[in-house]
Amino acid sequence: MMADETVTTIPSAASAQNEPWRLDGRVALVTGASAGFGAQFTRALHRLQALGRLDVLVNNAGICDDGPIEEQALDDLLRVIDVNLISVLDLCRLTGPLLAEAPAASVINVASIYGIVSSRDPMAAYNTTKGALISLTRQLAAQWGKLGVRVNALAPGYFPTELTGFLADPDFARSICEHTLLARIPSLGEIDGPLLFLATDASSYMTGQVLVIDGGWTAV
Repeated sequence: MMADETVTTIPSAASAQNEPWRLDGRVALVTGASAGFGAQFTRALHRLQALGRLDVLVNNAGICDDGPIEEQALDDLLRVIDVNLISVLDLCRLTGPLLAEAPAASVINVASIYGIVSSRDPMAAYNTTKGALISLTRQLAAQWGKLGVRVNALAPGYFPTELTGFLADPDFARSICEHTLLARIPSLGEIDGPLLFLATDASSYMTGQVLVIDGGWTAV
């Protein structure tokens, strides 16, 4: 287990048995949980405690490259690929048997709008890995569907996290407002609803899909 992975146990409640948005009694593993989306996902999924089962896997850990590809060292590109893609492949490989034993397992891969569209900033390795995560989402959905394991992806736009400098740069924040249909910066908590939708039985007949949360960035 990586140092920033978090195992979350959602407490049980008898009254929640027929509520599709509840995660009572299930166990979730969130990677990259020390900060940003990972920390937010962990808070949304609730408490931490390791058990011998796995119901929800959130592959969230990720880093970004910066600069034109011709100016980057191969080691820098490989580091992004290793964290953003290889670690997800490996963790899915290792947790597959546990997920298959769960009554209603859900895997959520945290991709990006830049797995769907190109970015203005040069970050070839990041965009490549996020596109690959979307492809992996569909492939695992096909492999694991007969086992009852659902696999979907989140594709967030710009949210206030460490990776975006918390959107503290006013020029950067203004450019996001100008490019999104909702014309505003999101709060970090606005990722919770999409996450819980994919993690719970509310999306029980949904697999191999990409849920975009970008304020309308990719709609124009």
